[in-house]
Amino acid sequence: FNAADVQANQHTISGELIAMREKMKKQREEGLRLQWVSDGLNKLTEVIRDHQSDFRSLCEKSVFFLIKYLKAQQGGLFVLNEDDEDDKHLELVTCYAFDRKKFVTKRIEIGEGILGQVFLEGAPVFMRAVPADYIQITSGLGEANPNCITIQPLKHNEEVVALLEIASFAEFDQYALDFLSTACKSIAASIIALQSSQKTKILLEKSQQQAEEMRAQEEEMRQNMEELEATQE
Repeated sequence: FNAADVQANQHTISGELIAMREKMKKQREEGLRLQWVSDGLNKLTEVIRDHQSDFRSLCEKSVFFLIKYLKAQQGGLFVLNEDDEDDKHLELVTCYAFDRKKFVTKRIEIGEGILGQVFLEGAPVFMRAVPADYIQITSGLGEANPNCITIQPLKHNEEVVALLEIASFAEFDQYALDFLSTACKSIAASIIALQSSQKTKILLEKSQQQAEEMRAQEEEMRQNMEELEATQE
């Protein structure tokens, strides 16, 4: 080999080493991000398990955990209220650090505004260009607009049962959004389980009340019959 060939060969080896090092670095970073997602889902499972018997506590603790884990600044959970078949709407059941001016009312009509539209369409929304009058994050330094907002539908059997809105100064990467998507499925399943349990409890209580009323009526009828028989005698 002449000097030129040796130098060219060295450049080739050096380039391959740099490429290999960059590839290993990316693989390591991806591994760390995937581990972050896995750890977050495991911790959320613990939160859900610890509060699976109380609806309000489950919603509150889940939202609080997600905001902290994502290092976001604000969040709110809106659950579908179906108490009245003719008046279905979204109700803010818990929030973290929301500006009071944003939600004078805790009620969102289905199809109204961005939240109501996301409910109808059932697809997540990620906004980088946040309207100036949409929301503000209040801190010790004053008020400022968030750099991004995501609204995630919580689905059970392809039906939207709730919406999660999160505002942050730092933009979410795809790993964070994937984490949120999976987390929302877990929370949705827990919400449905609790609501079903609550409905079953209410039906059981009504059934027991009706049974007691029937027993009372039967006892009253029995006493009336005895009095009638006594009168006849």
